[in-house]
Amino acid sequence: MLRKSRDLTQRGLADLVVCSELTIRKIEAGTRRPSAQMAALLADRLGVPQVERAQFLALARRRASAETGTPVEHARVSSSGTETNEALIRSNLPSPLGRLIGREKETREISALVTERGARLVSLTGPPGIGKTRLAIQSGWDLVARFPDGAWFVALDAIGGSDDVAGEIARTIGAPARSGVSEMERVTGWLRERRALLLLDNFEHVLNAAPLVAELLVSCPGVAAIVTSREALHVRGERTFAVPPLELPELTPASTPTKLAANPAVMLFTEAATSVAPDFVLSEHSARAVAQICVAVDGLPLALELLAGHMNAISAPALAAQLNGSRQHSALALLDRGPVDLPKRQRVLRNAIADSFGMLDGIHQTTFVRLGIFPGEFSLQAALDVVTEQGDSPSRVAERLGTLVEKNLLKRAQHDAVAPRYVMLRAIREFAREQLSDEQRYAASERHAHHYLTLATSVAPTAALEQAALHQLEMEHHNVSAALDWALAYDDMSVAARLAAALWPFWWRRGHLDEGRRYVDRVLERQSPLDTALRAELLLGAGTLARSQSWYDDAQRLLLRSLALWRTLGDRAGIARTLKEVGTVADCRGDFAEARAFLTESIELFEQLGDERGVATAVGNLGIVEQEQGHLDAAQRHHARSLALRRRIGDTWGVAIALNNLGLIARQRGHWRSAASSWEQSLAIFRELRDEQNIAASLNNLGMAALAEGDDARAAACHEESRALAERLSDRLTWAIAVGHLGNVALQRRDLGRAAMLLGQSLEAFAQLGDSANVAWALKRLAEIALMYEQWARSVTLVAAADAVLDAAGVRTHPADAERDRTSLLRARSLLSEPAWNDAWAVGRTMASHRAIEFALEGASADEDAGRNAQHRALARANLRWSRQPAESDGETPEAVTPT
Repeated sequence: MLRKSRDLTQRGLADLVVCSELTIRKIEAGTRRPSAQMAALLADRLGVPQVERAQFLALARRRASAETGTPVEHARVSSSGTETNEALIRSNLPSPLGRLIGREKETREISALVTERGARLVSLTGPPGIGKTRLAIQSGWDLVARFPDGAWFVALDAIGGSDDVAGEIARTIGAPARSGVSEMERVTGWLRERRALLLLDNFEHVLNAAPLVAELLVSCPGVAAIVTSREALHVRGERTFAVPPLELPELTPASTPTKLAANPAVMLFTEAATSVAPDFVLSEHSARAVAQICVAVDGLPLALELLAGHMNAISAPALAAQLNGSRQHSALALLDRGPVDLPKRQRVLRNAIADSFGMLDGIHQTTFVRLGIFPGEFSLQAALDVVTEQGDSPSRVAERLGTLVEKNLLKRAQHDAVAPRYVMLRAIREFAREQLSDEQRYAASERHAHHYLTLATSVAPTAALEQAALHQLEMEHHNVSAALDWALAYDDMSVAARLAAALWPFWWRRGHLDEGRRYVDRVLERQSPLDTALRAELLLGAGTLARSQSWYDDAQRLLLRSLALWRTLGDRAGIARTLKEVGTVADCRGDFAEARAFLTESIELFEQLGDERGVATAVGNLGIVEQEQGHLDAAQRHHARSLALRRRIGDTWGVAIALNNLGLIARQRGHWRSAASSWEQSLAIFRELRDEQNIAASLNNLGMAALAEGDDARAAACHEESRALAERLSDRLTWAIAVGHLGNVALQRRDLGRAAMLLGQSLEAFAQLGDSANVAWALKRLAEIALMYEQWARSVTLVAAADAVLDAAGVRTHPADAERDRTSLLRARSLLSEPAWNDAWAVGRTMASHRAIEFALEGASADEDAGRNAQHRALARANLRWSRQPAESDGETPEAVTPT
């Protein structure tokens, strides 16, 4: 090494270049990159020959990044050798104790503005706590080598006012005092011939000094400035850089702890947490909770650092539960503490926001606090309806919103440039709400609720039909939920009932099944008198949502009540819609004759009304009834008619439904490639429409096709995605089907322990649902496992019991499954004596269905223990925890058909 060849210790070299021994150690270890000036100074002190100097400087500057691949900071130069080094000694950029996380893109962009685009005034803007100052300091270090006369950090938050800005800059840069000249002349006189960088921090306190900054830059062509401010300076030549929150983690089933740990917001929280709780680690248990915390506070860096300070007293899951426990729970209460080394205004985030609030005049303060009533994004029209007072004009309100955007107390939603939408960060929103009196909050909430009632009822007729209406309601989902919460809390049942009646088709189509049932049930449980038609609509919605979650007894009870009310009113459209749904539930329960009667009556009424969409829906559901009984030609005709009708009227969603069901017909005929083609088309449409419930169902169907064609990897991927979606949607039937098919994939792979575990889970779920067809299917797959474990008699008993379940329900086995069952039985028969075979078969045929299920689950548990570690079952069992006990049902539901 060159240092050792000169017989220098690290301490000795540090003394020569006037820096710390630690700096030299880091440079040599490759964890710190020297600045260009430091590298040059090292070359001088080490006596690097001129012919080798360029190579030495290049190696020194890239060594850290090339060898370690980790971010590095510039080493600060401290030397008295030259004018440049003297200036660098006098630079005063702070050296933050922690590394800057998740801002690589931003620092590159800021540096490029100055170095590549020639910007001499860059304003970093954003709300309190967004990290403007920290980003400016890092940018200063990144740029310091470009400014041989220094980079200077000028704190403006504590000075008296705009008139003191020039004096503060002069004191900071060490400009000599000159008698008879102004502070501005003192600064410009010192900087006019120099190349320096000024970091002007917290300029929002001295915005009237913006012309002074412009004048300084015009007078001093070698000077550039980076300004941090909650709003722009609005001077010529300014380049505004809006500092965004940290990138938020994705909370999806695919978000593994490893993936979450790489997210910048999660990284910042984790690093801050370990500073107060050294034993804190991002584990599988805590990773998702930390991600939820990051999302709850919108990725605001200061909020994350403050919340991480609680990790020495509370767990991440407990903190996440507090933040997400209810829409009204205040995050600010958890942010009332901060590191003592922060400026006093930033120790408590509320103080920082209050500082910005205090800069507003009265009318802007009033607008700001009323906007706090919105729980998330909102439209311009919604803001007008909540904020506008008598005598106020929409244009003036819009101007006030613009002002709040400029001051970073409100921001424009980036994804919608055509129709303006706005949002407040959660901490700012909660501060705004804190400023409202109870009377003011009630008035603002009432206006908010009536706005969204008008919106919901205006799109309700198309909410179940048109993608545009669904998208509009999805954008306002948080607002309509807040409106319903307010109406129920204040017992305004007129608003609550009309909102719930208008929204249930949206909840159903978008898979918000738990939420929809909760709201509709809460409205129906109230003893308030309701208009008969409104009550009938609510009962229809509750029944449809219950059917979609496989609560068939609940669905039948609710729908029959709705049907009775529609008949009393003589409302043929209401009768037809409800008959269709009652018939669908009867089909799900295995009452095929009743299902056919209800659906036929529904079709006749829809035809009389000229409602082709209604006809297409009911005809498709009638096709399902025929399909389940093995009447494939009749089912094919019904589904083909439904598809033709839907295509004619442009019902894209209905086309996907019909294609899915035609695929099932092809599957029953054993035509797997034709089935897969229909399902691929159907899935593509459902993904485009973001219909998650039907995406999950289509994925299960595609998984079956993939396994039938030998692609077990694709089959597993399809079923796993379906399982995760169904779990999130609380769709118990689709979840059970996905888990059962995952077990079937494991069975084909001869992973018998996993197969037994998964098939046991699905059997339990099917039994709870009263799904006879799928109970029988799971019993037969478990019989195959018994056969592989050479439990011949047990295998025969399970098959016999499955056939008894099917016979009792009047359901036929799919042809593809029938051939598979026959092969298994032939093998068992070849290995058992005739008496043993007859005894095993007789036991299964006479076994009560509940006993057959118990018998199968006992065997599945033993098989699992034989094939895998028993601990795996305990972990997997936790996945089957539903929020309420299932209703008793003797009916059945086909494997993956799609009623509408």
